[in-house]
Amino acid sequence: MSKNKFSSGDGEGFLRATTDAWKDLELETGLHLSLRLSPTGRKGVMRVELQALEEDDMGITGVFASYATEYPSAAVSSLEATLYQSVIRLERVVLDANRWPSGRG
Repeated sequence: MSKNKFSSGDGEGFLRATTDAWKDLELETGLHLSLRLSPTGRKGVMRVELQALEEDDMGITGVFASYATEYPSAAVSSLEATLYQSVIRLERVVLDANRWPSGRG
């Protein structure tokens, strides 16, 4: 899990950390990550969807885990920070899914 600290104006640093965390997660889990940006019904608001996909020799077999958020939001101040936060949150979802395959409880 990442331990990077950034200022809100460090867009390049967030992008570098995003790609590092993305590749680390793929290598550690054997999953393939996919990012999708799409407009919402509200003007100026984008939906960020990140999926961890299982694949075999024949291609993608299914969605293992997913995380979605909207940008802009009160939680983060830049798109770069939103992308980084999304990868970190998806990493937590993947780790929890591996730890508790049938769910908590």
